[in-house]
Amino acid sequence: MPKEFARLPEQRVPERGTGEAATGDHARPGLREAQFRRLLRNRAAVAGLLTVLILLALALAAPLLAPHPFAEQHPEFILARPGGRFSLGTDGLGRDVLSRLLYGGRVSLAVGILSQVVILAIGLPVALAAGYFGGWVDNVLMQGVDVLLAIPDLLFAIVFTTLVKGLVEGARGGPLAWLGQINRVADGLVVIIAAVGLTGWLATARLVRGQILALRQQEFVEAARSIGAGPWRIMARHLLPNVTDLIIVTVTLSIPRSIFLEAALSFLGLGIQPPLPSWGTMIADGVQAMRFTPHAVVAPSIVLAATMLAFNFLGDGLRDAYDPRMQG
Repeated sequence: MPKEFARLPEQRVPERGTGEAATGDHARPGLREAQFRRLLRNRAAVAGLLTVLILLALALAAPLLAPHPFAEQHPEFILARPGGRFSLGTDGLGRDVLSRLLYGGRVSLAVGILSQVVILAIGLPVALAAGYFGGWVDNVLMQGVDVLLAIPDLLFAIVFTTLVKGLVEGARGGPLAWLGQINRVADGLVVIIAAVGLTGWLATARLVRGQILALRQQEFVEAARSIGAGPWRIMARHLLPNVTDLIIVTVTLSIPRSIFLEAALSFLGLGIQPPLPSWGTMIADGVQAMRFTPHAVVAPSIVLAATMLAFNFLGDGLRDAYDPRMQG
């Protein structure tokens, strides 16, 4: 779970006589420039950022860079070692490992990034409501979060994926059949993104809720209440902008967790539908022949590990840049 900030982000102070937030430290160009300079001084964060950008560029350019179609089989070159026509060798079906690695990056990164939409769509409203209203609302919501946090992420994702796939694939009509058709067109991506997102919003909700609890009694919130601003306006215009930095850091640190969870589901055969590759399916496909031809497992494993490290380095660097007291 991402670590909380040691102190609160800078606050926006409402202008006298209006319900609008004034331009405070959060919006000052000088503050952002200082944060950016601190980020650039963090070599690990810069290395992580460059690695992430390179991986995204390679994934987007996969159709241009891949030497072979990702599903094309070469029976005469099954488990071929790296070299010659196949720079990284072939897998157990004679498919080019490099091509599948590039296309697999599109899938794994897409799941990691798009699942954050699900996480924020659920986690932010829960955090804002629990933190702002407090009392029984906070108790009910956070007790529910605690119960769900007791369930291991992978177990929840396995159960959810199995149940939803069974429901949508067996549906004859209605919304479930429509969802099943979309999931089949997307090669199983929809269910995987939903499963990963539904396991990740809990940590985000708890972290953001803690900041909202501290902010709701601040003077700028009381001033907004005194001029008639309603709860939803205060949450959207005054509280949410003050937790933006925390949200950015939390999302950045949540992406590698989502990528790893997708890889675990794919390794167990519950992930992306073949022949579409992901790094997890590539590891699962190559593990049987790993003793004799390890290249089919080593390549996706190295890329998966490098991606997770890159996002973690970047997330730690962003946290340190937003709050220098977290350094060291």
